[in-house]
Amino acid sequence: MPVSLLDPSNFAKKIKIILIIFISLFLITTIIYSNIRGINFTDSLILTLETLAYAPPDYINLQERILQVVLMIFGTFVIWFSFWSIMDFVIEGHLYQNIMRWTRMKKINALKDHYIIYGGGRVGEHVAYLLKKYSKKALIVDKDKKLAHELSKKGYLVLYVDENHDQSLLKSGIKKAKALIITLPKAEDNILVILSAKELNSRIKIYGRADKLDLVNKLKKAGADHVIVPELAGADIIVSDLLNKKLKKHHLGE
Repeated sequence: MPVSLLDPSNFAKKIKIILIIFISLFLITTIIYSNIRGINFTDSLILTLETLAYAPPDYINLQERILQVVLMIFGTFVIWFSFWSIMDFVIEGHLYQNIMRWTRMKKINALKDHYIIYGGGRVGEHVAYLLKKYSKKALIVDKDKKLAHELSKKGYLVLYVDENHDQSLLKSGIKKAKALIITLPKAEDNILVILSAKELNSRIKIYGRADKLDLVNKLKKAGADHVIVPELAGADIIVSDLLNKKLKKHHLGE
């Protein structure tokens, strides 16, 4: 997948490079001024600042004139490049989005003893709704960018991922989480996530989802502590209410 120039991580790297170049140029010029004039570091620093402010001393020799020109050219280039990089970021309309993204990632990185909901479909969203209702920390993880955006607009903490399961789980804080609820529609995908999760955090409690009753044991063998079959949940509740008796909960894989 190609990396966008406006990607926040790419933008941050660009700014870091600019700062490193600027600081290096600043320090090198200060040291050269100190050697040419035989003055201390503080006076050389002031001289460098005066040059960058386009207010160089009146009496300078040829070496200082060359240094002054080089510093002004490179300093101007760095300043304008920084300015246009930031303006490009703002004009393209990505600044606000990425500030929000950085803020969201800070919240995600600070999570501890939280619930990870892997899959933001109808089941995943309702799980998140109930956890939020009871003031529990929950994070929805999904590979559908549009769905992730919609859930985020509804007020849920959402992590959009496009990496493999291991990277996605690590980003969601699997090592600090209290439980993992996997609500992906396909049992095969659930099994892969369960295996990755157990490898990264063997102590975490896992709730898996199966689309068929005969797949429940496979998910449990993979490492799920509980397995839900949503398609059977409605039938269990209806019949339980009709007969006024507690039935075997097939939707929990019992």
